[in-house]
Amino acid sequence: MNSRLHPYAALVIGVFAVSSSAIFVRLSTAEAGILAFLSAVFSALLIFPFFWGKREEVLQFSEKDWLFSSQQDSF
Repeated sequence: MNSRLHPYAALVIGVFAVSSSAIFVRLSTAEAGILAFLSAVFSALLIFPFFWGKREEVLQFSEKDWLFSSQQDSF
């Protein structure tokens, strides 16, 4: 059996993670900056288990890749 995650499955998981994190964060009574931070944290926590098996690939990211991925919520 092929253990690769289908790209559409990853897209569905990502959309679900972002959508559900927005719901959880909206239920809180924190300030806007904290809400944005929590939204990013909840999304990352929901997606994390699917990428744990790809640790070797993540460790091979270049500095440019890390820079772009760290700026995801700044726009």
